[in-house]
Amino acid sequence: MSDREAGISPPRRAYSLLPGEWRLSRGLAGDQGPWRGAILGLWVAGGTAAGTGMLGAPTGFGAPVDLVSAVSAHTAAFAFLSLLIAWALTFVPRLSGPFATIGGLLYTGALSFFLLFFSDMGVAVSFLLACSYTFAAAIIGWLLAAAFARGTGKRRRVASICALALLGGAGASAADPSNLRPDWLRHASMDDADSAAGADGGSTGTAGVAFRPLAAGDPSLPGSYAYDAFTYGSGTGRRPDFGKEAGLISAPADASAYLKDWPLLRKWYWGFGPKELPLNGRVWMPRGNGPFPLVLIVHGNHAMEDYSDGGYAYLGEQLASRGCVAVSVDENFLNYSVWSGIPGQDMKLRAWVLLRHIGQLRDFNEDPVSPLFGKLDLQKISLVGHSRGGQAVAMAADRDAWFADDASLPPATDYRIVSVAAIAPTDTVVDGKQARLSGISYLTLQGASDADINDFFGDRQYARTTFATGGTGGAGLAFKASLYIEGANHGQFNESWGRRDSSLPAGLFLRKPALRGGRSSGGSPRAT
Repeated sequence: MSDREAGISPPRRAYSLLPGEWRLSRGLAGDQGPWRGAILGLWVAGGTAAGTGMLGAPTGFGAPVDLVSAVSAHTAAFAFLSLLIAWALTFVPRLSGPFATIGGLLYTGALSFFLLFFSDMGVAVSFLLACSYTFAAAIIGWLLAAAFARGTGKRRRVASICALALLGGAGASAADPSNLRPDWLRHASMDDADSAAGADGGSTGTAGVAFRPLAAGDPSLPGSYAYDAFTYGSGTGRRPDFGKEAGLISAPADASAYLKDWPLLRKWYWGFGPKELPLNGRVWMPRGNGPFPLVLIVHGNHAMEDYSDGGYAYLGEQLASRGCVAVSVDENFLNYSVWSGIPGQDMKLRAWVLLRHIGQLRDFNEDPVSPLFGKLDLQKISLVGHSRGGQAVAMAADRDAWFADDASLPPATDYRIVSVAAIAPTDTVVDGKQARLSGISYLTLQGASDADINDFFGDRQYARTTFATGGTGGAGLAFKASLYIEGANHGQFNESWGRRDSSLPAGLFLRKPALRGGRSSGGSPRAT
């Protein structure tokens, strides 16, 4: 009698819900025990890499949102690609092993490589660092699982912990090679050499010549003026400081004659286009009748979503305490974004926007209801620029080279620029021309540890600065000076740019300058 005749149903055949599901189960069979720890280590390493890369490419919605988005996307990609690679490896005859771990290793390595490569680390360096980072993560995860899994023998646990300690020591030495130096050499510094050289009460140059200390007062000390701080701006936009919280409302500037490319993503982010660029500024104004000299400070290129104008508050406060009206100009909308690029002709636009600010400040100075009424001495204007801003201020001072026929700018007879200061400036050719200053005092600063602007481009502008009899400040009063600063980097002249001269992840591999003094734990330019 057959089973059917006896009423016994035959066993039902198991069908896969997904094509090749039995292959996937086979592919995961080797990922047991410590290999699961390796997978977890790779997931953590990939999430750390993704989060770090996202911090270097901010969206403007804030670091928490960026980090959650990056880790979520990484988790989905890690799971999908690890399983896909594990499934694909089952088609290789007579091959067995921890296929999902191999998939996670390949994914995390590729992710780390491309993050480093697109941070301008180069192919060879990116490959070496990505391989080291990925294998270290897998090994650490494997060792942790082996050391603390249930049923692990004492010898295996001790061996795993010792291996972890050795790996940690090697990683610390790689992160900071100074750890390999003996204490007596590690703690020796230029301060010791300076102290020894100046033990006689003076300081000694490299040629053995003693220099007398300057009799001038310390310019980093605050002056005697109390001051007020406020902003002016468009009254609208995504930044409250220049929107509803602005103390003064400025007129927009139509830059459509110079600015042709303005992606939709950039317009969506800022809320305006080339025909309505805002004139936003942070003001520090001494209390008193005035008029006071005017100093405009303009930042350089940085991630546009990480606003730069507030990073010069230390300069604005210092200048105001010494009797100058200081303005930090907002040109963040001309900066680079990972998501929308950088506007074409941004160098020319930086100078043009700065000149439009001079026109707006002139209008405020003539408006009886403005707090700036009668407070500005427009015949004593100084321009201070950092990085690309350092080139922009020189271009603004030589306006006729680029804007001779621009009727939207204030007449040159309405104001006088008496000095220009450029901090680690660029010096690119714009429309076949470079700025030439005549009768204007010029100061340029450059850090010896600048990892962004590697050459002292300010010295080129220094060479193109000339004087005739009866300079801007009166006969013989205009001058030029150049200062090369030991240990100073690029970004810390702006307190909001951080201590690294490159965005993450490349910035992790730059040596941070040793700081002395400063008003905050983050350090300030006067601390370099």
